[in-house]
Amino acid sequence: MRNNRPKVVVALVAYNRAPLLKECLDALSVQSVQPTAVVAVDNASSDQTPEILAAHPVVSHTLRLERNTGGAGGYAAAIALALEKAEADWVWIMDDDTIPSPTALEKLIEVRDSYPEPVTLLASKAIWTDGNTHPMNTHRQRPFASKEEIQAAKQYGAMPVRAASFVSILVRAEAIRANGLPIADYFLWNDDLEYTARLLRDGVGLYVPASVVTHKTKQLASATDDPGERFYYEARNKRWFLKSDHLRARDRILWGGATVVRWGKMFLKSKQRKQLWQLGYKGWKDGSQTPKTNEEYFADLPKVRQVISGLDDQTETIQNNQGTPKILMAGSSGGHLAQLRNLSYWYQDLDVTWLTFDTEDAKTALEGERVIWATHSPERKWQQLIKSAKLARRTLDKSRPDLIISAGASLGIMALLYGKMLGVPTLYIEVFDRIKLRSLSGRIAYRLADEFCVQWEEQKKLYPKAKLVGPLL
Repeated sequence: MRNNRPKVVVALVAYNRAPLLKECLDALSVQSVQPTAVVAVDNASSDQTPEILAAHPVVSHTLRLERNTGGAGGYAAAIALALEKAEADWVWIMDDDTIPSPTALEKLIEVRDSYPEPVTLLASKAIWTDGNTHPMNTHRQRPFASKEEIQAAKQYGAMPVRAASFVSILVRAEAIRANGLPIADYFLWNDDLEYTARLLRDGVGLYVPASVVTHKTKQLASATDDPGERFYYEARNKRWFLKSDHLRARDRILWGGATVVRWGKMFLKSKQRKQLWQLGYKGWKDGSQTPKTNEEYFADLPKVRQVISGLDDQTETIQNNQGTPKILMAGSSGGHLAQLRNLSYWYQDLDVTWLTFDTEDAKTALEGERVIWATHSPERKWQQLIKSAKLARRTLDKSRPDLIISAGASLGIMALLYGKMLGVPTLYIEVFDRIKLRSLSGRIAYRLADEFCVQWEEQKKLYPKAKLVGPLL
């Protein structure tokens, strides 16, 4: 009979650092809470790594690759191995130069088990050999996290994050199956950023500083130090990352802006600026191509292909069966609401949430529906606009819809605007009674919404790119 305790499996990647590998495995063997299993991928090491993995009692499964597939390829194989061979419920991902403190896993599990919401990922604090936080593994608070999210995490000694590094993270196996494996073609650099950002697009990620590991890099390098020839991968992979489908518009703006600043500092500090420029140009140019699929990347490694194929099939099945689409109907009460209500023949079998004002007609029309009420004010004031914007943001953060539909006015426009920032598809329907003149909401939404619809043929003269859906009243 299987133990009810969730199985935590370590996914470890090793490459030509035999002494550090042994130190890492020794540290895993004395954890106050023992992992269920340890799986390790040897990235074609030429030192004593194979012998150490074969002899160490803490290691459960090993996979030696015929060529060095980089950190990205190694992690893809190790994570797949943890799920397919060791049947992990949670995967504890780390590199061979990561030395976990005796309570590192225990502290992650404590927060995982006590946190009131399902957690996707928990990250440890990484320090260097001098005891200070490692600058390459610094975690930052999740941008746009609500006060409620920040306070909830703080209660458990944690901080909400949008991404993390592969230097000690504990990841829910269900999230891995739903989102797939790291992209092996990244080889090195930004593979952990892309993967954890993918996992945490809608998932809960927590940085847990009580869980401490030592990241024993040779030097205490920062993110703005000149990486030499590796800058090619930084440039290529960052372009790949910024084009990722799972990023929202605001993610691209924030990470893109941070990249420009960091590269600027790197260039100013570098003593090999010409080389850095050439590597960056080549990497950015090559980043215009699409990375290989994992199946393509591992085409010459049948053992790896066999391990990842089953997991890839599961991910495809899950993504093709995501369940009932979630729709947010957002807009003012009165006629705006009445027009949206007349779409009931279309949305009656969907998961619908309403965002509107708490007027009597709206309460009557939406009785029995899931509604988020905004306080109605008969006077149009800028303070009311700010309140609408804040409520729209909280609503979208909580409901995570697949589509936003609005017929105006201010409340609907704020929902469309914030949805656009989040990368949520948006649709706007111009109101029934504006045939000869454009409404203010229509003028804004025409530039903002992914799809813009009108109810009369005459309205197409005002909005040439609109789609005609016919009258809703």
